[in-house]
Amino acid sequence: MKGPQDRQHLEQELLGQVNTAAQTYRSAKAQTKIILEQYADLPLGHSDGNLARRQAAANEAMALERYRQALHAFTDLIIHGRQPPES
Repeated sequence: MKGPQDRQHLEQELLGQVNTAAQTYRSAKAQTKIILEQYADLPLGHSDGNLARRQAAANEAMALERYRQALHAFTDLIIHGRQPPES
């Protein structure tokens, strides 16, 4: 990092990523709830219900992992002063 303005810019960028990831996770979680309610009447072995449940759970898990990664990167910078690796 070159200076305080660069760090401030990076903090804002990472915070934006945290906020975006949080919103995506909340949306995926809400979608999972809708799917579970929508297919609640189908037996657990029903192929349509199983596929929808698995996809919703996978989307939620992926969104949660992205949120966790964004929080980790932000926390590393704020608490430890470590920049995220270049991608």
